[in-house]
Amino acid sequence: MTGSAGAGKSRFARSLAHAIGGARIIEINDVVNKAKAYDRIERDGTKVVDIARLSDALLRALSDADSEMVIVVGHLLPEIPGLRPDAVFVVRAGLKSLERRLIARGYGRYKIKENILAEALDYCGLNSRAKGGRVFEVETGADKRKAISAVKRWRFAGLRRGINEMGQLEALIMDGNRYGF
Repeated sequence: MTGSAGAGKSRFARSLAHAIGGARIIEINDVVNKAKAYDRIERDGTKVVDIARLSDALLRALSDADSEMVIVVGHLLPEIPGLRPDAVFVVRAGLKSLERRLIARGYGRYKIKENILAEALDYCGLNSRAKGGRVFEVETGADKRKAISAVKRWRFAGLRRGINEMGQLEALIMDGNRYGF
């Protein structure tokens, strides 16, 4: 499960785990913190993650998982070398919704700008698709119910519903001046 910060990944993962029962959730941020898989902490509290250390720690956590189904959650998921999930869900959110969520979390202007740009350009989706395998986009809201039903049935055909990517880019162009784009 991947997507921009504030897109709703953790909430979707909890809903999915509850619906299918018995799935274990591994939050990449928890693995980073437990394994201290970062080089430094920036002034704004952002951790600069060491991907190699994170990868080792995550692969260990997966091998120790005591569940048949494990849901790994985090925006860094596409960056993990050697990780080949059965399916990847890219959780998406509209740019205005994303902005509201990030403001509510106390993100600074630069981090909001960075995450809105990543969402508009589909950073997580493009990098997930580049690794191959089944990648599905889930927009926060009604798609979540469809995705949960599909996973429960293990039928992924027909789930993929593309985001109106031009709409996201148009919104970035129209609203982008507030962020200095």
